Amino acid sequence: MVNFETFLFFRTYRDKMKRTGSFSKNRADAYSNPSLVTYLKNNEINELIVTGVFIEGCVTATVKGALARNFAVTVERDAVAGATDQSKETALTKLAT
Repeated sequence: MVNFETFLFFRTYRDKMKRTGSFSKNRADAYSNPSLVTYLKNNEINELIVTGVFIEGCVTATVKGALARNFAVTVERDAVAGATDQSKETALTKLAT
């Protein structure tokens, strides 16, 4: 369940992304594009909600990249997918430790 503050943060972040455009990536980690980090820091965004379709790859890499850059990260269990339900749960467990 997403609390009200998290929803407002997500909506604010999404609205800003619409005005700015998108950030392409060449690797699994979205932070391989330095423009993303610059944008987040310049806009004082330090809490992130991460979603995605492949938690065993891109989602995990992006979460680790965000944590390495001192962002607070929330992974919404119902907003990520994995190759299988079991691999999704395994990946979520690994990220939580």
